[in-house]
Amino acid sequence: VRGALEAARDGDWALCTYLAARCFKDAESPEAGASALSIPDDWARDFIWRNTGPIVVEVPLGAERLWVQQEGAEAPEWISTSKLDERLLLDGRVLIHGRGVG
Repeated sequence: VRGALEAARDGDWALCTYLAARCFKDAESPEAGASALSIPDDWARDFIWRNTGPIVVEVPLGAERLWVQQEGAEAPEWISTSKLDERLLLDGRVLIHGRGVG
């Protein structure tokens, strides 16, 4: 599998295809071949994290939401950050304007 991944990284699609097909042929079943090819590629993940700069996402003012579990509520809900007090409580909870603590 590693050889197929390296060939793909190098852009050698013929070799990648051949090596990937060998995984299926050498495996006991098609499922085992697919499983062998589905292993995480740690090298690729590490490469991306080392070579990717900061990602900046612009969210329009008032469109930000946080997933908040409010005290006494059965389930968490998305709360607009415009409804949150700017101060976080010491234990990481937030104050929701007009609704209490979450």
